[in-house]
This record gives sequence, structure tokens and C-alpha cells, in this order.
Amino acid sequence: EPSTEPLTIQAESESRCVLCTWSVREPSCPLQTLVASNLATSVCFHSYLVFAGLADGVICLWDLREQSTIHCRSFLKQPDWLLRSPTYISANLERDKRHLSSVVSVKILPESNSDDSAKTTTIQTP
Repeated sequence: EPSTEPLTIQAESESRCVLCTWSVREPSCPLQTLVASNLATSVCFHSYLVFAGLADGVICLWDLREQSTIHCRSFLKQPDWLLRSPTYISANLERDKRHLSSVVSVKILPESNSDDSAKTTTIQTP
């Protein structure tokens, strides 16, 4: 049986970056279209979350559970595309608290606690 794991491609458009998730079962249309403010240099998935590190040092997070009604639709071509803006973006942090160099890698690390049932995840950037 074919894998249902999403595949990812990336395309740059002027100063923005468009990231798409795909299903091998439906290759004619992306599952999600994510828009970032700069070139994505690192991307990772965790369940329903997508994290991207950008060339300008910004970290973006998209929660794929968000309702489509809060995102823009593009009607330039058929079918209409749902363009998801980030749920969280680190560019809003104060300048002295944010990362300013290009993000090399974004990884999800499990955080172990004494109680194994209470695990959380953290984002680590080099």
C-alpha cells in the first residue's frame, strides 16, 4: 500500500516562499499551501504542526488543524487555493530576543519528564 505521509516541495516567489504538502494518493493537488515571508531554509513536521526556519532568521509555525475560514483563498487559477499564513511567527519578537541569522536546521525534540505520560516537545535551532 502506498505511503500516506505528506511529501514537501518548496518554491520561491519574490521575497515570499510557498511550501506545499502533498499526498502520494492525490498528487494532482497539494494538501496544504503554506506561505512564509522569506525563503524557507529548514522545514520539519510534527503531527499536525509544520515548522520552518527562514533565511532571515524567522521561525514560522503552522497548525494544520486551524479552520480554513481564517486564511486567504486565491481565485487566480482553478482550483482555488487556500493560502495558509503562519499560526506563529518569531518576527514579532523584540529585536534583541530573536534569531537574526539564516536558520540552518529546525528539529523537534522530545522533552522527557519523570512522568512518561507528560511529554512535550520543544523546538531547537542551532
